[in-house]
Amino acid sequence: MAVEKRSLSFPENLWAELEEVAREVEVPVSTLVTDAVAHMLRIRAGLRAMDALDAEFGPPTEEDLAEADRMLDAAGAQRTPLPPGWLLSRAPRPTADRREA
Repeated sequence: MAVEKRSLSFPENLWAELEEVAREVEVPVSTLVTDAVAHMLRIRAGLRAMDALDAEFGPPTEEDLAEADRMLDAAGAQRTPLPPGWLLSRAPRPTADRREA
């Protein structure tokens, strides 16, 4: 895989935390940053897909959201809270159960 080298700036405290985690998991900081960016891009792609479904079928009802929560719970999905507006280009989607830990 081709690699593009770039220079990035980080707040000192964030960089210190990244270095600490990198030491703990024994990977380069660049691997952590690459994985985090790839994860963010997958989330954004999923949000765009949800927007497309909303445009075609309308937003999910409270009953739809409750059923989705039941299905996620049954599948053992972990609850991952995200702050409102995180990575969103639109307002956060309302949910029946915010799935917070």
